[in-house]
Amino acid sequence: MSKSSDTSDPPLPSTRTGTWPGTRRSRQQDHGTAGRSSGLVVFGISAVAWLATLSRVPLSIAYPFNALGYLGILTASVLVLHERASIFTWLGSLLVVSGLIMVVLSRP
Repeated sequence: MSKSSDTSDPPLPSTRTGTWPGTRRSRQQDHGTAGRSSGLVVFGISAVAWLATLSRVPLSIAYPFNALGYLGILTASVLVLHERASIFTWLGSLLVVSGLIMVVLSRP
């Protein structure tokens, strides 16, 4: 039995570029190393900032402020990435922030 041209196997991705023949690489693939590098730099800066904070502020005060990250990420995802957040997501985040305020105000 002979194979006809319309039943041929599809081409495999090129091992050199990781893309299908005839397609272009995405920007994310082209700048993957730069993105990872900048992510590591930001992580390093945040680690140094956290250590500097811990050297000046008691842990019982500094650690609850990590909860502000939830509100910051939620706000950035809505404003920058145009994601949708339900009212319950906002209420939950505001509940976390109100807990943060109670912890900071009730310090001994």
